[in-house]
Amino acid sequence: MKILITGGTGFLGRSFLRRLMDTNGLKENTITVLSSGRTQPLEFQMPNVSYIKIDLAQDSPQEKINGMEFDVLIHLATSSTLGPSFGALKVYNDIINIDKNVLRIAKNCKCGKLIWASSGAVYGRNQIGKPSTEDEVINIEDVATESAYRIGKIQSEFHVLKFAEEHDINLEIIRLFTFSGIDLPLNVHFALGDFISSVIARQEININGTGKAIRSYLDQVDFSEILLKLVTNTSPKKRILNVGSPFPISLEKLALVISEEYQSLSGLKSQIKINNKILDSQNYYVPSMVKLIDELKIEKFIDIQESVNLMLRSAEGKLKR
Repeated sequence: MKILITGGTGFLGRSFLRRLMDTNGLKENTITVLSSGRTQPLEFQMPNVSYIKIDLAQDSPQEKINGMEFDVLIHLATSSTLGPSFGALKVYNDIINIDKNVLRIAKNCKCGKLIWASSGAVYGRNQIGKPSTEDEVINIEDVATESAYRIGKIQSEFHVLKFAEEHDINLEIIRLFTFSGIDLPLNVHFALGDFISSVIARQEININGTGKAIRSYLDQVDFSEILLKLVTNTSPKKRILNVGSPFPISLEKLALVISEEYQSLSGLKSQIKINNKILDSQNYYVPSMVKLIDELKIEKFIDIQESVNLMLRSAEGKLKR
């Protein structure tokens, strides 16, 4: 099997590569990783992996991978960690430009399976307190007030669905929700990363909203197991799957878990401050995982306490180097 991964050295990509390194059955396969070079170098080496530096938002991929063929193309590339520093138009253009280049690659490399990372953001604001399901109708009520990221991801799904139909490619669209794990970027716009950074720096945890916003966190290790199943199992012609954790948690409770786990590790207690700057008490971002659990036979998930514990240990270890 020949596998191509875009965004392969990012948060989820590097976790998946680490999982492949531990999978005896895949060690002999050829893996090509496309990376923008903005992420940290990998801390491990894999002899069957080659790396190509390319910014898919700006550079044409034709010259660098011309003539290559792959069985599976996994599209994880995104500029989401940089999103808040971009204007809305650049966020949208980056999504579209990256997708166009990846579809050019898919067309030329003759892959039989395409695994395409989308986002739970396509569902829009969920204020009814129920997990989002894959069969929901995606509505756009007012383009002028919509998130550029959401519009871009909806259009991204449209592009790849039509592309897969035209070129007879098996397609797995994975709508990614919220994640935890040792490779999660800290000090960007992820609440979990900010909370971890605060306790490591011996500072109080600041929650800008009410603390009542609900999320669920899938550890990157669990993501890697799910992705491995998608790569190795027989896929239907077209499938859309939510990928996240089925276990909701409020941001206030998440902050408490982090504070308690850090206290158990260091003996130091972090204070939690709720600032109420954002009225987010009805903000609910949790996927229904019924379809994925049933179809991929997922039996268990790493709980948030264990994931946070691993993140804290890893973050402190990195600071001591």
